[in-house]
Amino acid sequence: MSKFGSRITLGPTNIALNGRPILHDVEFEAGAGDVHCIIGPNGSGKSTLLRVLTGDIDVDGLIYDDINVRDLTPAQRAEYRSVLRPSVRPDFPYSLTDVVSWSQLSEARSDNSGVTRSSTVREALTRVGILDLANRPITQLSTGQLTKVNIASVLVQDATIMFADEPEAALDPVARVEAWQLLTAGDFTSVIATHSLDLVLEFATHVTAIQNGQVIYTRPASELTMDALKAVYQPA
Repeated sequence: MSKFGSRITLGPTNIALNGRPILHDVEFEAGAGDVHCIIGPNGSGKSTLLRVLTGDIDVDGLIYDDINVRDLTPAQRAEYRSVLRPSVRPDFPYSLTDVVSWSQLSEARSDNSGVTRSSTVREALTRVGILDLANRPITQLSTGQLTKVNIASVLVQDATIMFADEPEAALDPVARVEAWQLLTAGDFTSVIATHSLDLVLEFATHVTAIQNGQVIYTRPASELTMDALKAVYQPA
């Protein structure tokens, strides 16, 4: 496991959900430290591919570095990968600090009230711009603020791979760019499924395009052309 990210390899994979084929002979590879974006129209299979790569959908051919993900314990998986999922709001009024601290893999300090307040958590909340909300119940946040909490949780986990599904979706124009800066500038490999081609062109090192459940190309972002991007969204 590298300090600067882990490699990801997925051998030829077919996925059917509820009896409906979703992915067809899909392969994927990302190098350590890459910012690898997955693009494609709605219903193309982006989110399903991301769930395969995180290990949420079990397949045999998923490899992190040289290890089959099936051979990793839950704790070992947490060291390898963090997942920024669409915002889910807890039903109970935990504070932001509590929620972010749950992602820590090592023991955190506590103050006399029992609320976890490690310097790592405070730093993460500062980086996403919501330290002033640290004691606010998570039930009182806007969707955009909740997204920032989830980004802070990913940063605190300090895994070697970061997966995200449209992390900018609930954010304002400035915050969406700031979010991508945080999610692509760390010592980890980033894999992001997104519709935001402007952010792909600014931040990606590699792009995989998927259409109708099939990968139509994978290439360095520097080799992308406008025609190649348009082709992804045209009917096959």
